Amino acid sequence: MPRKTSLEFTYFQTQKIKLSHYFGGYLNSKIFSNTYFFIAEHINSLVSENNYYSAPRYPYRDFTLRYGLVWSFFL
Repeated sequence: MPRKTSLEFTYFQTQKIKLSHYFGGYLNSKIFSNTYFFIAEHINSLVSENNYYSAPRYPYRDFTLRYGLVWSFFL
């Protein structure tokens, strides 16, 4: 009995993906021994319709805002 798999294949000649731009930005500052950062990824998804794909049937990530603190004790 043959084994059944759930793999799907896409022929790239039949399915087209729209070319889109990807914009992001970051802000980095250092105060004493602390470093603060803010990263914004895929900013253009806020102002346009959200139908970005990285591959057929694989949507791209939405807008992401990352922030953080790096604390150096011995510097």
